[in-house]
Amino acid sequence: MARIAKDARPGPSVYEPGHPDADANGMVSLPNVNLYEEMADMIVASRTYEANLAVLKNGRAMALQALSIGKH
Repeated sequence: MARIAKDARPGPSVYEPGHPDADANGMVSLPNVNLYEEMADMIVASRTYEANLAVLKNGRAMALQALSIGKH
């Protein structure tokens, strides 16, 4: 990851004049969260974590095997 940046895309607006968050025109601004993008990012992060954990486990196993060579 190179950097973290705020998403500047505006969220969708819906016409609901009776809503407590409606503006003077009756429009309610909704959050710009895209569930599909968030789910894909979560899966990538999870798989990256699992891959890094596997590398650490294999590195530890190899180091232990290297240490056991000198004992025999």
